Amino acid sequence: MVSFKAMACLVLAAFPALTLAHPKNGPEAAKLLGLHRRTAAAGTQALIQCKDTIEARSYNQAAADGRVGTLNAIRQAAGLGPVSKLGSRNLNDLKFWENKNTVNHDKTGKIGGPSNAWAKTEPQCAFVPEDVVGPYYYPGELVRSDISEGLAGVPMWLDVQLIDVNTCKPINGMTVDVWASNAVGKYSHIPVSVGQAGIKSRWQRGALRTRNHGRAVFKMIFPGHYDGRATHAHIMARDAIHAKDRAGKPVVIGEEKDANVHHIGQAYFDDALRQQVERTSPYNSNKQSLLSNDEDAFARDQAGKQYDPFVNYVFMNGKNITSGIYAWISIGINPKASKGQNQYPSGRPWKQ
Repeated sequence: MVSFKAMACLVLAAFPALTLAHPKNGPEAAKLLGLHRRTAAAGTQALIQCKDTIEARSYNQAAADGRVGTLNAIRQAAGLGPVSKLGSRNLNDLKFWENKNTVNHDKTGKIGGPSNAWAKTEPQCAFVPEDVVGPYYYPGELVRSDISEGLAGVPMWLDVQLIDVNTCKPINGMTVDVWASNAVGKYSHIPVSVGQAGIKSRWQRGALRTRNHGRAVFKMIFPGHYDGRATHAHIMARDAIHAKDRAGKPVVIGEEKDANVHHIGQAYFDDALRQQVERTSPYNSNKQSLLSNDEDAFARDQAGKQYDPFVNYVFMNGKNITSGIYAWISIGINPKASKGQNQYPSGRPWKQ
C-alpha cells in the first residue's frame, strides 16, 4: 500500500465563484481562472508512486480487462464481433497532450495487442486543479446508464473510473454524475429563456454508482460545441444518497456544494476526433462558434505536465465514426477530503 501526504487545506468560503460560475473565455474567465490556479496550487502534488507498485499495475490490468468485457457486450448488442485481446497549466501543456507523438488517444488500431494493453490508463496519478461546476449542472440526476434518450448524434459510451489516491485502489460504490450538451450545443433541464433545451428535458444527464473496478459506464452521444467553449463533458464524483422522485424514478440527492463531493471536472476530446464528429449530421448544422482545445481557457487550465485532460477512445467499428465511440478516463479521488472539511474538492484526473 502506498501512503501519500495529505492535501493542504483550502478555505472555499473565500472563493465561492469557483463552484458557481462557468463563464466563457474573456476577462471574467481570465479573472476566475487566475484565482482558480492560485487556489488549487496549494493542493497540487505529484503521486507518481502509484505507477510503480505491483498492486496498482494489477488493478490497472483488471480495469483494462473490464473495459474489454464492456466493449464486447456493446459490440455484441450492435451485431458486431468481439474484439481480441487488447493490446504549470498553460497552452504548451495542452499542446503536449494533443501531440500524437506524446500520446495517441485513438486506440482503435491498437486492438489485438497483448494483455488488453490498449484499454489501460497509465496511473501517474498527479494532482491538478479542480474545475468549476458550470451553470448547467442540475441537482437530482436520474440514476441510469443510458442518458442518450434517442438523441441524434454519434453514439458514445463514456467509461469513468475512480481511483483512491491514498491506496491506488479502484473505488466501488461512489456516485458519478455526468452531464453534457446535445449535438448542437444545448443542455437539457435548463430553461429555454437562457437559450437551452427547456426544463422538461433530461437527456445527457445521469448518475451511477461505480462498480467492477471502480467504473461507471454511460451511454450518451458525443457532445456538441457551443460559443466560447471547446467540446467537453462534465463529471462529478460524490458519496450521494440514492432515493426516488415523485414519479418513483431513482435519483441522487444533493448538490454540487455539498460536503460529500470529492471531484468536479471536465473531460475533453482531442481535436482530430472532434473534427471527424463535426463533419457528421446533426453536428454540422450547429451554427455556434467552434473553438479548438487550444483556444479554450478551461481546457488549458485543466492540462498539466502530469495530467492528460483528453479521454482515450476506440471506434466501435473500425474507422466508421457513426457506429459509435467507446471512451474512457480514470480519475484520482481522495475520499478523506471534502468540501465539508473546508478543502478544495479532492479528486484529480490521472495522466493517461
